[in-house]
Amino acid sequence: QELTVKNPVYCLIACSAEEVKDDTFYTQILSAIEREAYNNNYALAYTFFARDLEDPATVRQFQEHPKDNLIVIGRFKPAIMKILSKGFKIVYTGLNELDINCDQVLCDGYTGIMEAVQYFYDLGHRRIGLIGNQANREARCRGYFNQMKELGLAADPCNLAPDTTLSLE
Repeated sequence: QELTVKNPVYCLIACSAEEVKDDTFYTQILSAIEREAYNNNYALAYTFFARDLEDPATVRQFQEHPKDNLIVIGRFKPAIMKILSKGFKIVYTGLNELDINCDQVLCDGYTGIMEAVQYFYDLGHRRIGLIGNQANREARCRGYFNQMKELGLAADPCNLAPDTTLSLE
C-alpha cells in the first residue's frame, strides 16, 4: 500500500548543522521526529538551523510563506518565536517552558539535576559540579543549587563551569 503524505513537517534547530552532526542529543531527537512523522503519515520536509535565521530573506520566507507544522528544538529569542507562531502550528521541545501558545515537550531539568546530584551524593561524592549558565537561573541550575542546599553541601565556585553551547538569547 502506498503512503500518502498528509502534511509536511518542518524542523528548526537552535544550533548549527555542524553541532547536530557531532551531538547525539540532536541526532537522536531528529531520528525520533522523522520516525514518528513517517509512522503518522507526515514527512520531514526541511530542516532549518539557527544560522538560517540570521538571513533576513529566510525570516521573510517564514513570514510570507508559512508552513503548517513546525517542530522547534531548542530555544530562540522570544521575538523569533512570536513571528514563527503566527504562521505555524508549533511543537517546541527543550529544557524550559516558552511563553508562547504552542504544544511543548519539556525535559524536566529541575528534577533531573536534583536526581543526578543525589545519585553522586549516594555514591559518596561531596564535591559535585555543574556545567551551566548560573546567571539565567534555568531549571537545571535551580535544581542543582536547591539539591546541594538540601544535602547540606556548598556549591563551590571552582566546581561551576559556564555553559558554552550556542544560544540565540
